[in-house]
Formats: sequence, C-alpha cells, structure tokens
Amino acid sequence: MSDHPTKDVADPVLRQLLEATHEGFWHIDSEGRGIDVNPAMCAILGRSRDDVLGRSIFDFVDETNTAIFEHQLQLRERGIVGPYEIALQRPDGTNVSCINNATPVLDETGKRVSSIGLWTEITVIKAREKSLEQTTEAAERAAKEARQLRATLESQVQARTTELLLANEALQTSQENYRLLSEHSPNAIFVHANGRIVFANRQMVRLMEAGSADEIIGLTASQIAAPQNQNRIAEAREEIENGLSHFNIPDMAYQTLQGNLVEVDTFGSRTTWENQDAFLIIARDISAQKQLEQQLRQAQRLEAVGQLTGGIAHDVNNLLAVIQGNTEFLADEIGDDNQMLRAIARASKRGAELTQRLLAFSRQQQLQPKSLDLSALVDDLYQLLDRTLGERINIRLSTDEDLWPATADPGQVENVILNLAINARDAMPDGGTLTISCRNAVIDEVTAARHTDAQAGAFAMLSVRDTGSGMSQDVQSRIFEPFFTTKEFGKGSGLGLSMVYGFVRQSGGHITINSVPGAGTEIFLYLPRARTDADKNTEPEARELQRGRGEHILVVEDDADVRALVAVSLEDLGYAVTDCPTAEQGLALLQQSRVDMVLSDVVLLGDMTGPDLLNAARSLYPDVGALLMSGYPADADRITEYPVLRKPFQRAQLAKSVCEALTARNTNDQRRGGGV
Repeated sequence: MSDHPTKDVADPVLRQLLEATHEGFWHIDSEGRGIDVNPAMCAILGRSRDDVLGRSIFDFVDETNTAIFEHQLQLRERGIVGPYEIALQRPDGTNVSCINNATPVLDETGKRVSSIGLWTEITVIKAREKSLEQTTEAAERAAKEARQLRATLESQVQARTTELLLANEALQTSQENYRLLSEHSPNAIFVHANGRIVFANRQMVRLMEAGSADEIIGLTASQIAAPQNQNRIAEAREEIENGLSHFNIPDMAYQTLQGNLVEVDTFGSRTTWENQDAFLIIARDISAQKQLEQQLRQAQRLEAVGQLTGGIAHDVNNLLAVIQGNTEFLADEIGDDNQMLRAIARASKRGAELTQRLLAFSRQQQLQPKSLDLSALVDDLYQLLDRTLGERINIRLSTDEDLWPATADPGQVENVILNLAINARDAMPDGGTLTISCRNAVIDEVTAARHTDAQAGAFAMLSVRDTGSGMSQDVQSRIFEPFFTTKEFGKGSGLGLSMVYGFVRQSGGHITINSVPGAGTEIFLYLPRARTDADKNTEPEARELQRGRGEHILVVEDDADVRALVAVSLEDLGYAVTDCPTAEQGLALLQQSRVDMVLSDVVLLGDMTGPDLLNAARSLYPDVGALLMSGYPADADRITEYPVLRKPFQRAQLAKSVCEALTARNTNDQRRGGGV
C-alpha cells in the first residue's frame, strides 16, 4: 500500500463520473508518483489500484517510452501541452499503446504541484491500421476510416481535457461545479432519480432534439428509449432493483422528441442527487460511427464483386476472341453477307459490350482521360437526349459560369449521362423534369471523412436529378451492384449504374445519391479537376491489313483455342509462327533458337508471367520484338514497359499491333547498328 494519500474527488457525483468513464484518469504528484487513479486506468495498466498508487510512472514504461515521457515533461516545463502517443507496460511485459493528454495542476504561485492525465487505449486501432494498410484498395479505405476514427478519438481526448481541468477546480466544490463540468462534456449526460430525469446537459438536449433541458426533465427512461429497446431498459431496471451499481448498454437507440432514432452507447453508475439515490448516465452518440461502418461494408462488398466480375470478364474475353476470330475466317471463306455469320458477329459484339460494362464496374477498363469541358459536352448531348427521352420529359441544363475542366474519358462521360438519363426517364413513367447540372465543388477533409469513397480536393461536379418515384434506403444500398435492378424482367441488365460507379471511381472521383421515395432522385458525380489539357488522340485507324514478310513470331498463350486462333491469324498475315502454352516452354525454345518477336499473354500457367518471359527474351536477344495480350484492360495501364493488345481483338488490330512491335524492334536495332 502506498504511503502517499489518495486525493479523492470530494463531490460524489464527480467521483462517479470519473469511475464510469472509459478513459483512464491518473493523478500524479510533482515527482511522477500516482496519487489517484480510476478503474479504467487500472484496466489499461493491468494492475490494481494499490499497485499503482505511490509508484512512479516510470515504473510502467520501457526504455523507449521513458525517453518519450521525459521529452513530454520537458515540453510541459516550457508550457507546451497537447496529446501524445506512448506505450505503457503491463505486468506480463506487453505494451499497451495509449494517447495521453496531461494537464498541470498549479498552486497560487504558478508552480506545478501535480498533473492530471487522461489516457485512452488505442492498441486495437493501431493494429487495425497496420493490418489494413497491407491489403487491397478496399482495405486502404478501411485504414482511412481507422485513421479518421483515431483523429476523432484524439479530438475527444482534447475535449475531455476540459472536463479534467474543470474537475480539478471542482475537487472541493459542489453540485454546481458538476453542472459546469457536464456542460462541457462532448457526451450527453443526464441524472435519473425516482424514476424520472432530473438533470440533462446541453449535449443531451441536442441529442434528444429538444428546445431546452426543461423539455427532458421529468421524462422516464422508457420514454426516451426506442420501442425496440424497451426490453433492454426493463432488464437494466430489474438489475438496478437487485443492487446493480454500474450498467453498460451498448448499441441501443433513443427516440428523440421529434420522433427520430439516434444510436448510442449508454453507461450508468449509482450516485446521489440532492440527497437522493440516483443514477448518473452518459450517452455517447455513435450514429456517425455506424454510418461509416455501413459505408465501409458496402465498399468492401462492391470491391469483392468487382474482383469477381473482372475475372469473369477476362475468361469471357478469351471466348469472344475465339468466336470473333473464327467468324472472320469463315467470312473469308463463304462471304461476309451470310446471315448466320452476321448473327454470330452481332452476338459476339454484344458480348464484348457486356464484358466492357463488367470491366467498367470492376475499374479495369482502359480509359483515355482528357481535359474535358462538361458544359460543352452536355450541350452537345442535348439533342440526342431530347430525342431519346421523348416529349413527356422536360430537360433543364444548369452550369456554373466559370466551370472547371474535368479529367475524364469523354466517351465514357457521354455513356454515363445517357445511362443516368434513361434511368431517370424510366423512373418518370408519367413524365417529369430531368435536370442536368455542372458545378465546381471543393470537398474538404471533414466532408470526405463522411464517405469512405470520397477524397478531399477540387472537382467538377455533374448531377442528374429527376422528379420520379425515388428509391428506398434498401434499394440505395444495392443500386451500384452489378445485375441488381428494380425494372421488370427483360427491361434492364442491371449493369448501367454499376458501370457508372466503376468509371467514376477509376477516374479518381466519387459518386453520391440523394433519393426520397415519391420525391425523385439526384445522383452526383465528382470528377477530378483538370490542371492541364491531355494529349488528343488523333491517330487514324488503319483500314488495310498490315502484313508480314516471313518474320518468325513465338506465340505463348495458355488457352488452346486462343493460341490456335492467333497462330493461324499470324500465318495468314504472312508470318512464321511457333507456339506453346507456358512461359517456361517459351524460354526453352528461345534458348534453342532466336525469333524476331515474342507475343505472349500476360497471365500464364506456371511461375512465369508474360512480362517475365519478355524480360528474359530481351536478356537473350536485346533487339527482339515484344508484344503482350490480355483480357484485363487494366493491364494496358499497369504495364508500361511493353505494348498490350486487348482481348477480344479483330485481325486488323492484331496485324497493326504486331507490325508496330516489329517496327519498334527494327528501329532499336538500327540505333544500335546491329542486324538480325
């Protein structure tokens, strides 16, 4: 037991407040020895109260954290105070990461006689951050949320320091000082005595959407609890009657005076109020936290579906490549006016469009972003929209005068506007108004923190608003999922909005929805503001097949049908071809004899990828031509050292890409002064 006296809070209500809070309270003297501590602090240290009182704080930190604490003491001697991170050591040797916000207690001369510290454990948050930072994009967004929660936590720590300052002033005072303390709390606080609320701070007034505390005084716990939580209130009441001194009801709902529901964590502790038995109750609003968690779950679900659809699209692209290629060969044999061949060609084209939409959702489509004037683009689309939507839809355009240019693919933006406009028309079967607006938008850090997909910065905002039927919350939570649709069977694929979502996210922007059943829907697209004009693609399409002159090409593709099609197509174009299914086999062939060019799929069976094979080929023959092909359009953006031909491709595209790869090879060879 410590020889140092325990300096307890005189007011029992204040004492109960410190005993009930989840933050650690540690009062140390000028030499760093503990003179008061609350149960939460004991839990953080993993020690009893007697084991903490009288001992130096340096007994609970290792060498590294001793240096941190000594540095903080030096800062405080210079008048520099603020929260800092430090690890405390438990009896088993494990470290517990905490945020400490310490406030000095001064005597009448201004000399520090002791310090009050508020400690908040962040071990779980730190571990979560570390784990999330090592995962995919969805996990990165989750790490962002964790950091945001941590920032909020630090803000709460700072705010609760005010509580400790007031508590220090109220150590020897009365209930009036308690009232002052509670009014500065970031949490809702009320006192329940004789079955009624007898005190409510202003945060409780705000939480209950009341005009003043008088509207809350006199209410019972059952009157503020939501209907679905009445049984939990009854259980707590029964436990209190049986002598319960503390209670914790996590994740419950209060019903405000306006009839709205707010989610809270509720903590209660026995106290006295005006010489009566009472309960001091702290209600922490967790509505924003719940909203972020819901957004995170939705983002993770969309991410998982995106990965699945991207893989499906890759496999389908391989199948379409075989269908399209063989259709072209059949057309050469029997003529391209054959009705069945045309049907096959149309079906494969529709299949390619479908996979393109899937890839758009999974953010794997190949984009050509440019500096784009959204206002001019919308104006150009007006006539098309007017004809498409019909006479019953009134179209309105609204644009900022000094609209910023956006960075986006113009063709994809046009598709997005058409998709949104058609969806809006379908939501207004009896006619209505479609409003397309273009605005400048600056997203600050606070606003971005409310949406897991959003980032702070400058954006060109495009919104499409209708006066239609609107959407329920359940529909809104699923509206971007592929193949989800509220339309009748056969009247929609369910890919339109998923494509819009994927395109906007891949473009570096984000998307939000505001919809009220019966009152219409507005969809907001935030596209990054352009700083410079992108280069324009003015390269003309090749009309004639570019043929070879007997150059030897090694084709590596693990899909047998695709490999056979590419080989036959290249032979038909005048090339000599050797083919194999794996990179390992391809490398063995290269070691036996050289070729003029290697054409390989990006993803192959075995340990080597297509880029690995091309790197090895260039090591053997620095002047060898190199070309990759892939059913994942994202590979075209990710891989920069070699050109990538996207599947499915037509013979003209294959001929052009092979010719360009051989031309680049010959150019490099001439620069080196060598020859084949």
